[in-house]
Order: sequence, then structure tokens, then C-alpha cells
Amino acid sequence: MDMANGAAFGLSSPLGQPLWAEDVALASISTDALRRFMQDHYTVPNMVLVGAGVAHDEFLVAAQDAGFGAAPPHAAASSSGGGGGG
Repeated sequence: MDMANGAAFGLSSPLGQPLWAEDVALASISTDALRRFMQDHYTVPNMVLVGAGVAHDEFLVAAQDAGFGAAPPHAAASSSGGGGGG
């Protein structure tokens, strides 16, 4: 896949860069840096939850059971059923 992305987008494009880090690069990342990255970037406004082949109401219940219903009201996206957000 990395070679296909590089060929399609060129290695100078971010989309052409490898998807997996080498062991040397991973070894240089501290646990604290990884936790900070996840706290900063894995947030409700940055997430998309998608369901296919399930009724909307069932999907909402499953999402809430999985912890997605615990998002603060100001951070939750609208549920308009259409694309493009709010």
C-alpha cells in the first residue's frame, strides 16, 4: 500500500508518505508524548462515527453503550443525517 500511495501521490506529498512508522522512529516516541498526542487529537470534534447496515436508532444505542454518548453537549456534532455537518 505504501508503494501505491507513493506512486499515486508522489513522495513529496503527505498522501504519498508511508502509512507505517519504522521501528527506529517508534522507539524515539515517549509514552508521555503519545498520550499527549492522543489527548489532543483523539477528541470528539475530530472523530466520525459511521454505521452501515443498522437502523439509526439501534446505532445510536450501540454508540452510547460504547461510550460515545458521554461526549459533552458542546462537543457533540449535529445528527442531521446529511453530510456537511451542522
